[in-house]
Amino acid sequence: MTGEIHLIRHDDFELPGRIAGWAAARGRPVRDVLFFRGDSVAIPPAAEVETLLIMGGTMSANDDAGHPWLRMEKKWISDAIASGSKVLGICLGSQLLASILGGRVYRAKHREIGWFPVRRTEEARDTPFWSAIPEVHDAFLWHSDTFDIPPGALKFASGEGAEKQGFVWRESVVAVQFHPEMTLEGAEAIVANSAHEIVPGPRVQQPESFLAGHERYAALERVMYSLLDRLVEIE
Repeated sequence: MTGEIHLIRHDDFELPGRIAGWAAARGRPVRDVLFFRGDSVAIPPAAEVETLLIMGGTMSANDDAGHPWLRMEKKWISDAIASGSKVLGICLGSQLLASILGGRVYRAKHREIGWFPVRRTEEARDTPFWSAIPEVHDAFLWHSDTFDIPPGALKFASGEGAEKQGFVWRESVVAVQFHPEMTLEGAEAIVANSAHEIVPGPRVQQPESFLAGHERYAALERVMYSLLDRLVEIE
């Protein structure tokens, strides 16, 4: 195995953030997989993927009609899982995994944007990822959809708004609705490109609030690094 990390991105402005820092620190090459750019970018065979990370995006996991490439991406992710790839999905990535594995993805009761507590669950104690996140941590959220836990998966994390914040499926696939990769620069880039989503709501914070405090973003490094370390260590 080469140790290469394949990274699915869905928007040019969504930055890999702490993923890039972890990969550099661990000497892991990163290869972008960009279905959203269409035929202009070559997609590697799914069977060659050792470790796959799936990032967020502005679209819904159900947006096949508006984004025809999304159907091809989901099939490719499914093939990678079937071939034994180790997979982490973040935000939209978690919703795509839920859909692929038989869960329902749908509009959440309230859009969540900003910093909110996320709690790990006892249900996933015996998975490789249970100790990768604190019992409770301040997580960065930006999403409108949520998901049902897929059949055979264990709920990994929970929240007060969108209650299902993560799951683990057969030990080698983990999904998190929150954004452990987020940096201040990454959040600023999302605000610059998706400010129209910041509409008043019970769980929507304003940029002057959630962009303040560099230390909150810095604290996510431990969460992101721990999740990725656990993922690549799986045999």
